[in-house]
Amino acid sequence: MQNGARISRDHPLRTLFQELVHKHLFLGAQLYDTQIAHYVTGVLTDFTHVDNLYRIRNVRGRLLEDVVELLIESNPLLDASSFIREREVRKQIGDFTLFSWSSGSRMPSVDRREPNSSVGRPFAPVATP
Repeated sequence: MQNGARISRDHPLRTLFQELVHKHLFLGAQLYDTQIAHYVTGVLTDFTHVDNLYRIRNVRGRLLEDVVELLIESNPLLDASSFIREREVRKQIGDFTLFSWSSGSRMPSVDRREPNSSVGRPFAPVATP
């Protein structure tokens, strides 16, 4: 995170996330990639501060919290001012998605779906005989 609040490298929270990520990636998933472990630890640690979780603003200064708004903001043919801005916003979308997947949280737009919508569900409910 470039513009948000930073948690120091030796903070106990970062150490906790390093241990948990190592345990689950290396021992649980048997994914022995230190770069991935370091990146995931950084995302989890950085996003514990709400200023990093929702940090993208549009040209008018309004905070963007919806995936659709973020995607529009990232598109250089629509609202993005440059390809650097596109990368910044798309990285935020990816990092937030990783964080929300690992923590069980969701972006507000996902919660506004219709109750019977199958969007985002891997399988439809199966009726039992």
